[in-house]
Amino acid sequence: LRLLTALDHGVPSRERADAIYNLAGVENEIGSSVRAESLYVQAIAMYGALRPVDSVDIYRGMNNLATSIHAQGRLAEAAALYGRVAAWLARRGISQRPSRTVALINQATALAEIGRYREAEPLLRESLAAEEAMHGRDDPLVAEVLQPLAGTLMFEAQFAEAESLARRAVAIDQRALGATNAGTVAAMRMLLN
Repeated sequence: LRLLTALDHGVPSRERADAIYNLAGVENEIGSSVRAESLYVQAIAMYGALRPVDSVDIYRGMNNLATSIHAQGRLAEAAALYGRVAAWLARRGISQRPSRTVALINQATALAEIGRYREAEPLLRESLAAEEAMHGRDDPLVAEVLQPLAGTLMFEAQFAEAESLARRAVAIDQRALGATNAGTVAAMRMLLN
């Protein structure tokens, strides 16, 4: 905060944009997503004044802005922003974790939360394919995608596939993390439901 007040408020600079961006992250961490949203918008605008429109800083800010909007329950807006970030990453040839698959998973999660399961499913399947290609079929990161995909399929009444994917997620987590790990327990609860 002292850095922000020390910097000239009228002139966009990389240091000021970074300071605003970092302050937005702090606001997000303490649960002040409305304040974080405002700061992310300021930082993105400043990065836009300093950099080409296709700057990584802008899309990093957009992803975090989407997270703040998501936390406020504005799910359709968050899904659209996550989609823009995922598309930008694809244009840059970035197809794996953490960047693109996380953006796709976040977009799918926001879509599923507003009942748009048919739109969420292909995003989760793409994420699953990317995770499997990068980490193999039995990695805990794969299980992190299997769980929301299973939940989405359950809401689409594709019960057999949903159960199969949920069982696979539990098996992966049990092997990799142990039966008492919080992730394993959550996967088991989903399977039981």
